Amino acid sequence: MLNRVDCQEAVLRLAQDYCDRHNKSLRVSESTDLLDEVGLTSLDVMELIESLEDEFDIALPINDLAEVRSVGDLIEVTMKAA
Repeated sequence: MLNRVDCQEAVLRLAQDYCDRHNKSLRVSESTDLLDEVGLTSLDVMELIESLEDEFDIALPINDLAEVRSVGDLIEVTMKAA
């Protein structure tokens, strides 16, 4: 069973990795907007989701993902799917 701390750490790490790879000097938190602040494209979002699904061996429902904007939103959707 996935606990919130592990989920939070994974989502924050993956989002921060993206920022670091793209030379963005942003410190990611739960309130960070994945699209506006981090600058994720739709392809980036899909890769992030795929990474989470692989890491936790879960499937994130596509219907729930439509409303994901922040890192916190993604944590909540991931927890709900676990």
